[in-house]
Amino acid sequence: MISSFYNARSGVLAQEQAMNVIANNLSNVNTSGYKSEAMGFADLLYGNMNRAEGEEDRARAGAGVRPAQVAVSFAQGAMAQSERELDFALAGEGFFAVRDPVSGETSYTRDGSFRKSLRPDGFYLTTAAGALVVNVVGEPVLFAESWPASPRQEHLQIGVYRFANPYGLMKTGNNLYAATEDSRQAAIVPAPDLRQGYLERSNVDVATEMARVIETQRAFQMSARLVSLSDEMEQQLNSLRN
Repeated sequence: MISSFYNARSGVLAQEQAMNVIANNLSNVNTSGYKSEAMGFADLLYGNMNRAEGEEDRARAGAGVRPAQVAVSFAQGAMAQSERELDFALAGEGFFAVRDPVSGETSYTRDGSFRKSLRPDGFYLTTAAGALVVNVVGEPVLFAESWPASPRQEHLQIGVYRFANPYGLMKTGNNLYAATEDSRQAAIVPAPDLRQGYLERSNVDVATEMARVIETQRAFQMSARLVSLSDEMEQQLNSLRN
């Protein structure tokens, strides 16, 4: 099979993955604290087209394209007033830390839409999925009976944590991130800009994503057309051999 077929095939597969990333961004346009992603590409190995063994040839051909990485944009999302006392938005750097009540693993999120949930030993501040929100000393936020009916941030002491390299965080689903060796360990933000009664909106720009849809669709169509042309060329070559 001629190399153009494989090159075009790699383009079809790469653009398909890029479209999946764009579709995920658009589906989360109303997800609080969601950070958009963009697919990056890299070219594959190059080789000499016509040469004897051990000789160099200036005529070189590539082997196609591959998805290189999915880059996350941590640009600030717009602030939307919710008027819920347990909604919090972060302005600037940082993440909320939440702990899985079953596994005990700690994850990080920008989504500050919290709940007051009853557990056997009292009321805790949790996410919508039931994860425990962590305070400034690394413990779950527990509501005290002596607190007023309308708790303020100074009572809750919600912890905000930052990373030396937030781009090294790994997305795990449910709008959560996990720390990795690349991100380094989490450190407390001493004076975070935390706004109660607000939520940070997704930073997805619909116009930008729609432009990417058109660009990716055209690239996919051209790659698919090249697959078809390569197949037709192979059929012509086979007929000549016969």
